[in-house]
Amino acid sequence: MNKVYITTVATLDTEVFYHWLDYYSDKVDDFFINLWGDSTEINFDEIISIMNEFRLKPFNDFRDVNIFNENFKTRMFNDTISTHPNNWWIPVDSDEFIHFERGVQSEIQYNIDNNFDYTFGLLVDRISEDGTLSELSISDNIFDKFPLIGNIAMELKGRQVLIDKVSLMKGKHRILDGMHGIQNVHKNKISDTTTQHHHFKWTSKTIENIKLQYKGLKSHDHNWYGEYDLCLEYFKNVSQINVYNPNFMLEDYNGNWSRWEEFKKLDKSLKHSDDFPHKGDIWYRK
Repeated sequence: MNKVYITTVATLDTEVFYHWLDYYSDKVDDFFINLWGDSTEINFDEIISIMNEFRLKPFNDFRDVNIFNENFKTRMFNDTISTHPNNWWIPVDSDEFIHFERGVQSEIQYNIDNNFDYTFGLLVDRISEDGTLSELSISDNIFDKFPLIGNIAMELKGRQVLIDKVSLMKGKHRILDGMHGIQNVHKNKISDTTTQHHHFKWTSKTIENIKLQYKGLKSHDHNWYGEYDLCLEYFKNVSQINVYNPNFMLEDYNGNWSRWEEFKKLDKSLKHSDDFPHKGDIWYRK
């Protein structure tokens, strides 16, 4: 068996965090969790209490250090990954549940057999049956609580948003732009598999968290704050996601999303348009 580690930054997504740890607990050899953020806004006691249930300790504690500095966040991930350069890593946000169709170990072996160093994926969103930003408890089955799958983040944040994410990588490499790419990426080292990052962002704490992200990123002159401004504009007059909006491409998830190939083509066409601001940064997804 190949060693595989997972790393994240534990911050705003406390409602999902227990389920995130539970989901990956039988898929990885160890967790490397960094604490980061404003301790006046984030319930770190709750985060640590949840980690204790899984007998985990923080890898690094960066509370109140360079908050909302995305370059610092990227450096946190890279410094963590560098501790095991010869093993495989999953660098991921704590509201993303990556679906490895073959299973993690089989995906790693597929990469080894084909001389691939990294696998990439796309964010796909999970929401409640009627679009309500539902409260999630530890006793809930998160997949049953949010049964619909679709394209929410791209539509609410603007179609110029990066939904590309690193799913799996060798530890000798380094990520960039918040897990959206690999530094000095080699095209022939990219797996021909594209994973789904099931994005459980849309819970009862969504609007509160988006307001904090908007405020924090804007105050630190990070241009991603505009994405959260668009989200807040959407929820200004509504309290839930409109499940009848065809642009959201929603359907019940039963282990398959019938519009996955359509979604990949949509994302690729946007990436190759002249209007896409990050055109030079994309990773040549096949």
